[in-house]
Amino acid sequence: MYWNAFLLSRLRLFCLIACSFVFAHSQASNPDWHFFTRAYQVNAIIADSLDVWVGGYSGLARVDRASGAQEFYNPSNTALPSYRIDCMDRAADGTFWIGTDNGLAVWNGVTWTIYDQQNAPILNGQIIAAVLTDTAGSGWVAQEWLHWYDGIQWSTFDTTNSPLQPWQARRLYKTLDGQLVVGCSSGDLFFYNGSNWNVINPADSGFNSSLVQSIGQASDSSLWFSNAYGLYHYRNGSYAFYDNLNSSMPNQHVEALRVDANDVVWMAVSEYFGPACSPCSGGLQSFDGTQWMKYDTSNSDMPPLSQVALDLDESGRPWVGGTDGAIANLDAGIVYPLEVKNSGLTHPSIATLLVHPDGKVFTGGGYADPFPYPGDLVVFDGAQWTGTEGHFSNNPLATAIGPGAELYIKRRDNLHRLINGVWDTLSWPLSGATIYYTDLHEMKIDRANNIWTDVVAYVTSPGGSPVFHEGVARFDGASWRVWCDTNSALPDRPVEHLFIDRNDAVWMVSLGLWRYDGTSWTQPPQPPGLNGNSRLAEDSSGGIWVSLNDFGLARFDGTSWTTYPNPLGFGFGTYQDLAVAADQSVWAASYSHVARFDGSNWQLFDAANSPLDVNCTAVEADKYGNVWFGYPVGLFAYRDGGVVLDAPEVPAERPFRIHYHAGSKHLSLTWDDDYLPVSAQVISPEGKTITIACPRNDQGFRLDFSRLAAGSYVLRLLDRNGLPRIARFVVL
Repeated sequence: MYWNAFLLSRLRLFCLIACSFVFAHSQASNPDWHFFTRAYQVNAIIADSLDVWVGGYSGLARVDRASGAQEFYNPSNTALPSYRIDCMDRAADGTFWIGTDNGLAVWNGVTWTIYDQQNAPILNGQIIAAVLTDTAGSGWVAQEWLHWYDGIQWSTFDTTNSPLQPWQARRLYKTLDGQLVVGCSSGDLFFYNGSNWNVINPADSGFNSSLVQSIGQASDSSLWFSNAYGLYHYRNGSYAFYDNLNSSMPNQHVEALRVDANDVVWMAVSEYFGPACSPCSGGLQSFDGTQWMKYDTSNSDMPPLSQVALDLDESGRPWVGGTDGAIANLDAGIVYPLEVKNSGLTHPSIATLLVHPDGKVFTGGGYADPFPYPGDLVVFDGAQWTGTEGHFSNNPLATAIGPGAELYIKRRDNLHRLINGVWDTLSWPLSGATIYYTDLHEMKIDRANNIWTDVVAYVTSPGGSPVFHEGVARFDGASWRVWCDTNSALPDRPVEHLFIDRNDAVWMVSLGLWRYDGTSWTQPPQPPGLNGNSRLAEDSSGGIWVSLNDFGLARFDGTSWTTYPNPLGFGFGTYQDLAVAADQSVWAASYSHVARFDGSNWQLFDAANSPLDVNCTAVEADKYGNVWFGYPVGLFAYRDGGVVLDAPEVPAERPFRIHYHAGSKHLSLTWDDDYLPVSAQVISPEGKTITIACPRNDQGFRLDFSRLAAGSYVLRLLDRNGLPRIARFVVL
């Protein structure tokens, strides 16, 4: 492909250090932001002889058909204006036109050009329904109106110069004779020959009108198109209509279609509930004019859920993608499924986020369709993702880490604990005991290994009926103790936030700020602006920070509070979390923004200056200076000067050398001692193993890095005993 030369040119800029195991970092190659997600919907697929390009709700992915290696492009590492891609097309010169919900991105493999309301008649914050490339540098864009770009200037087709109505154009297709076909939300097909418009409406023939989902053309120039009601064949001015009532069509809900060189119609179909189909599963189906075929979970390895994107490669093999973030290829009647994701996350939405003192990042159960996601806990060590898939039945309510690095998972039914890789279940009293239930995401562990959590406790009234009281509980490994308004000064109100400082004092937000000193609950001096959404954190000097909603932040030095008003004019809204980073900057996450305060200055992060969007669910800081953010769309990491995704340390006295060979596009590795690796792994900045190499001989490896994108990579060697050596290198 023509941009390989560009990648090769960047490879020539390797920062190589002889006889060392660390490469130099650079701002350009190690970006401030990294984004991790499990792609949870595929909206568009383009398949060629070398690669499959996938666009969806997590950006753009390239899958190498030969090796399965994956590269990811999103706002955290490119100029792509949004994580959401709804449509894309590729011109004859290889240039991609990518429609997002925040503008049009045109990418030639090297340069990104963005068209939005600043330089084109394209609206920001609105999805682009369809794009269609034409001659070099020109193409069509369907959004509120239909737009044409000739390579120099834009033209718009609206009610003044076309039969189109606002937001009517939803699908675009170019016929063999060069006409533009516009599939509309009304079910109409509009034909434009460059001068005149012609409109046809299936409803005129008695068929149901609905959004045109897809359009294709057979070799005899007849058109195939689909809507929610079925499949249409338009030929010589008349229609043939197929659904699962008048034919043996397996599923009438066709989301996308392609017609191959043999005039076989291939269709990506979604799950459908309707007449004669309750339900019809999603998958891939075909129609050759006589016979209907379908591939779904019942008869193949087709990924589950709905399939909504489709393309045919140069050999006519179909590639299909669906709502579960997976793609599949049908070759000679065999389905080959492949999951496309840029991390080891098992779900896109992050509800719990925890950073271990050793730098490991723990994430857990999300809240997005389909609900609930499995409560799989995933651990990221900077290079590899390790999951606990299948251990939990639904989402964890909270996670916490004990003083001995024990991991605790709080659920409504019980507490789970992970010690040295082994899970056990702790006592969790329910109805009929001290604690009735817990329902909030609050749990902390003190240095004595006591578990603190919010509860709804109850006592028995003189009449025998239970009377419920909100409070907090502590588990010492043998028994539970509950504090509520009946046995302490605490109010009968929900616990909004729990925090334990370095001296094991327990802090709680519950109708004010409370502190437990080991004997009793008291109220320290109250900071101004405290509310139920306030969150707490501690800096390296022992100062307690609290978020104060629109008022900013406050710090408690043990005696009094110092407030730091927010001068930027924004309101935080509902606080989700608060954290102090390694550089002692304070990070406040809210539904609408993320703000950073360095002790003097405020900095706001939102969609305008970062890949972040609304509804940050959690924020944590690690020992490397990274700040981690949990979102409904995935996991973000930030570090000023470049994110550091560390891996296990390697002794400097056992180095190896790396040599770059420009002519062969390879790297070779050599060593002087008796260390004999048997395998090598290349790990991407996102934690994905993208290359596994075998030794060339007893003296070295030879690795092909010609297709690596810019970024900081980890090279891991292993000998027969599993002893690693790790080096880092940067592709500029």
